[in-house]
Amino acid sequence: MSFIPVSGIMHSNENFDAEASMTGADAIAPDETNTLASAVSEINADEAAINTGNDQIDAAAVAADGLETIAEQVAEANEGEGIDEKTAEIIETSVETLLRVARIGVTYKQLGLPSSESFKTRSNRTALGKATVEALDVSAKKIWQSIVEAIKKSIEWVRNFFNKIFGAAERLQARAQKLKDSTTKLSGQPSEPNLENDGLYNAVRINGQPVKSTDLTALGGEAKKLFAQQKAFSDVFGKATDLANDRTEAVSPAEYGLKQADAGTAKRVTAEGDVSVFVTSRFPGETVVYIAVPKAQGGGDVKAAQDAANKIKAGSVSLADKKEEGKTLKVLSADEIRSFAEAIEKFAGEVSEYKRNLTDINNNKAKFIAKLEKFASGQSREAGDSKGDAEKKAKASATMFRKLMDEPAASFASHSIRGMSSALQYAELSARQYENKE
Repeated sequence: MSFIPVSGIMHSNENFDAEASMTGADAIAPDETNTLASAVSEINADEAAINTGNDQIDAAAVAADGLETIAEQVAEANEGEGIDEKTAEIIETSVETLLRVARIGVTYKQLGLPSSESFKTRSNRTALGKATVEALDVSAKKIWQSIVEAIKKSIEWVRNFFNKIFGAAERLQARAQKLKDSTTKLSGQPSEPNLENDGLYNAVRINGQPVKSTDLTALGGEAKKLFAQQKAFSDVFGKATDLANDRTEAVSPAEYGLKQADAGTAKRVTAEGDVSVFVTSRFPGETVVYIAVPKAQGGGDVKAAQDAANKIKAGSVSLADKKEEGKTLKVLSADEIRSFAEAIEKFAGEVSEYKRNLTDINNNKAKFIAKLEKFASGQSREAGDSKGDAEKKAKASATMFRKLMDEPAASFASHSIRGMSSALQYAELSARQYENKE
C-alpha cells in the first residue's frame, strides 16, 4: 500500500497558511532566523504529510470494513439459494469501488472473484458464493495487515516529529528567557504606539482579540493535564492482554481537561448528530484541539463497538471565518512584555516536559501492535466464533488505538509551538519600540 508511514496523529480540519499568518523570518531575531523560524516551517510541512497519511489509512479501514460486510451478506445469502446475477453485478461494482478507495493496487478480477455472469446458473450459486466470501475475506485481511504495518512504521516517524516539537520548544523557552531578562533595560515610551502587521494580528488573535499573557498561562495549564492523560491512555493499551475481550474503557475527553464544545464549534468538527465534541481553549490564531466521541460508546455489542470506534476523531480545527485586514496591534508595555515572556517560558517548559513520556508511550505502542498482528491475519478466531466476533472486537480496539495513540497531544503540542511563536514575535516586536538602556 502507498501509505505514508503514520497513523492517528494530528488530523486537522484547518487549512493553515503559514506564510500569511505565522512567524516570518523578518520578525525573528537575526541570530535565530535559521532555527526557530525553520523549525516552525518544518513542523507545518510534516503536519501536512501526516494528515495525508491519515486520510489514506482511514480510507483503507473503511474499505476493509466494507469488504467484510459484503462477505457477510454473501455468506448469509448462501444459507439459502445464494446470490443471483443481478446481485453479483452490484457486488462487483461495490468491491471495485472499495478497492480503489483502499489503494492496494488490486482490481476485482485480480482477486479471483467469480464473474457476475457465472451466477446465471442456479445450481452452482452456493459454491460460487463461498469462493466470493473467501476472496473478500483475504482482501480485507491484506488491507488490515497493511494498516498494521503503517502503524508499526509510525513509531519512528512520530518520534522524529516530536523531536522537532521539543527542539522548537527549547528554543522558544530560551528566547523567552532572553526577552524576559531584556525587559529590565527597556526605557521611555514606545517609538510607535501600534504595530501594523495583518499576518501577525491574525496569528495572535483569540476570540477576535489579541492574545494576552493570561491566555498563554491558561493553555499552559491545560497542557499539563492533557499530556498526562495521553500517557495514561497509552498505558491502558500497552497493558491490554486480551484484545478481543478486555475492551479498553470508553474515551473520556474530560480526563484530558477538554470542555464540551458549543454548537457552532461542534459543527466545524463533524456533521454527525450522535457525536459529542470536546475542545481546548482557543490557541492564538483561533484554533482549538478537539476530541469527538460517540454519545453511546459501544458497550459489549460487536457492531456497536465497531461503530463507536469509527466515529472517534481527534485533531485540530480553525474557528476563524476569514483573515482580518487593516488591523493593528497595540505595542505592549514593558510589564506586559515581561508577562508574555514569563508565560511563554513556562508554557514551552510544559511542552518540553512531555518528552519524558515519549519512550514509555512508544513502548506501549509496540506492545499493543505485537498483540494486534495476529488479529490482522485472522489467527485469533476462537472455536465456535464463526462470525469472527473476537477479531472484530480487536479491530475496534485497534481503530480506537490508531486514532488516539498520538492525539490530542500531537495537535496540542504543534499548535502550542505555533501560538507561542506568534506571541513571542508580538512581544519581541513590541520590545523593539523601546530604547534599550545600558
